[in-house]
Formats: sequence, C-alpha cells, structure tokens
Amino acid sequence: MRAVWGIVCALLFVLATGPSHAAAPRAKPRAPATHAGTASDPSVHEQVLDAGTADASPSLGGAVETNAAGKRVLRVGTVASEPFIIFDENTPEEKRTVEGLSADLWREIALRMNVETRWVFFKNMTELTDAVKSGKIDAGIAAITISKEREAYADFSNSMYESGLRILTRAQSADTGTTMRNLFKKLFWNTNTLLIVGMLVFVAHLVWYFNRWRNSDFVPRPYLEGIREAMRWSAQILIGVGGTPIPKKGFPWVIGIVWVFGGKLLFVVLTGVFSAAFALAAVGDNVNNLNDLKGKRTAVVSGNAPEKYMERINTTLVRVSSVKDGIEQVASGQCDAFVHDAPRLQFWRAKVNQREGKELLRVTPEDFNRQNYGIVFPSESRLRKEVNVQLLNLREPKNPGERSFYDEARLKWIPQ
Repeated sequence: MRAVWGIVCALLFVLATGPSHAAAPRAKPRAPATHAGTASDPSVHEQVLDAGTADASPSLGGAVETNAAGKRVLRVGTVASEPFIIFDENTPEEKRTVEGLSADLWREIALRMNVETRWVFFKNMTELTDAVKSGKIDAGIAAITISKEREAYADFSNSMYESGLRILTRAQSADTGTTMRNLFKKLFWNTNTLLIVGMLVFVAHLVWYFNRWRNSDFVPRPYLEGIREAMRWSAQILIGVGGTPIPKKGFPWVIGIVWVFGGKLLFVVLTGVFSAAFALAAVGDNVNNLNDLKGKRTAVVSGNAPEKYMERINTTLVRVSSVKDGIEQVASGQCDAFVHDAPRLQFWRAKVNQREGKELLRVTPEDFNRQNYGIVFPSESRLRKEVNVQLLNLREPKNPGERSFYDEARLKWIPQ
C-alpha cells in the first residue's frame, strides 16, 4: 500500500512541476524587403521571397519600385549600339533621348506591360552584362548576342533580331590611291632608288669628264651645264627615249653603248616588277570572305561575341574598345578589315561614306556565324516570361496583310 501511495505522490509532483509554462520556439525574424539586386548575399533574396512582404521584384526578390501613379519602375540598362540603340553621349544621362530599333521595341513592350522605364547607361557591353550578373538592373537591351557563355549567368528573352557577322573593308576604288602610294614607297623609297640615282649621276659624270678631256662638243664643257645635259642624256637612255644620240668615238662611245643596253635591261626589269607588285597588291587587298583575312590586320571589339569567334580564324586580331574605333581603324588604313554584326557595319558604312562624300568603305554581302539578339535579365527573373509574351505580340499584325509593329520598326531602322 505504501508503494502505491509513493507512486501516486510522485505523479502528482511531476504534474505540479512539469514544463507547462515553456514557450514555443521563436519564429525566424523576417528580413526587411529590399530592391532586387541591392543585396550581395543570395540568402537575402531567399529571406525576402519567404517573407512574402510586398510584391515580388521583377528580378529575384525585394520590393517593387513604383512611381507616384503606382506603376512599376524597371531599370533597363543599355549601351550605344547603332542602329539598335542611339543616343548622344555628350548629353547628360537624365536628358538623353534613346532611339533605335531596340529602343522602339522596348518602349512598346513597356507600354503594353504598363511599366515605367528608367534607362541606365553603360560605356560598353562588358559593363552592362556585369550589371545584369550582379542584379543592379532589371533588364538589358541593345544589340546583345544570345550566347552559351552569357546563358551561364543570365536569362534571355526570345530572339528579337536574327543576323550574322560580316566584314568591313575599304572600298577598292578608295584603295587605288593608297595602293599606289604604298607601292611606290615600297618599290622606290629604299636602297634601289639610291642605287639607280647613283648610277645616273655616275654615268653622267663619266660622260661629261671624258667629253671635256677629248674637247668634244657632245655636252657643254662647264660643269653645271655639262652635268645637267649628261644627266638628261643618261635618263633618256634609261627610259628608252627614241632618237637619243650617243658619243661617236672613244671611251664615251663605250660608256654610251654599255648604258644603252644596261639601261634598257634595267627598265624592262623595273617595269615587270612594278606591274607584278601592283597586281598582287590589288588582288591582296580584295577581302570577300574569311579566307581572305589570312595575313591581314583584323579589328574586333574587345569583350564582344565576334571576338570569341575570330580567335579561331587565321588572322592578326587588333582589339579595339568600340565599334566606332574599329570603323576608324579601317577608314584610316591602320587595319585591313573589321569584323562585327552586319546591321551595325551597314549603318556605319553608310554614315562614313556620306560624311566623306565618296565610297570609302564597303561591307561583304554574305553573313557568317549566324546569331540572335535578345533582351537579357538576371538569372531566374520573373520578367522574362512577361516580356516574351509581348515580343510575340509585336510580331503579329493587327490585320491580315498588314505589317506588324516589329516589321515597321525593323524597316525604319534597318532598311533592306
């Protein structure tokens, strides 16, 4: 009985002193909402998404930025990419007007999505893609090639333009004068020229000296007059002027005979060398495809997709910082060719030729390494699907037989 009573007392004691007052585990504090891309730690994005506070950002997390009217505000990065993105780089950023094919497409997309655009300008494509990678912008649009390297850290929309690479060179008509100058410099501005001039002077002095010694009247006896006439006679014999007399006897006659035959032989050799060199120079400067770039200096924009492709081609690459620099390298003759996106080369060719008032530059007619341009987003962006729907809508005409908004914009900026 005592044992039973002891067990009952023990149970009553446990019930009286048990952890009935223990509190439940405290919930994880929620992180404050931040704008997409401002947090450097990916876990911040997770906390924002789990918290469920405010609306999700167009990118990965954080509060959506809105204007006074309640519209979403998207930060859209861009870089000068004529004719896709055109703006005056000398104008302050807040006053810039952005034009071009990509700008027209994005404005229509933003209108249909009922969002406001805040343009963010970058100096080059590398800076823009870095901003996408870090989430500092919600989207990027210009002439951005969709590539597997970029897909590793970003998402792309459907293709908004299909094109390829082409080669820009100096026009053959523009190169004629340059080729002639270079050819003359190569053939005659060297020791050969000095040798020929030296031979003319030497022969002229021999003729004058022996003529004076024999008291002949073949050339005047005074030095300046005699050397001048002897030089004229020596040059005429060299180039084969018909009817040029030679001394009739003595050592001057021997000199004359030797110089007549030697001069003709030298003239024939020089004529052949000049003709062959000019033909080779004209053919060598004619670039029509990738095979013609062998041994040439070819400009590419550093950090752009064409650079990666051209690294596999047998040519001497000259890396430049912008398309404008590449164009100037070819126009000035510092590079033989410039490889870049076809629409951009065609735009700049027309602009430079109009500025110069002549056909200075040409673009090869065939595309190679076909590629697509797209709008780029931070990885796993929720904007991608929404933008893709609008891109598809822009390609559909309102009525059968009419051009779509996309077709009208493309023909406006890139005439066929």
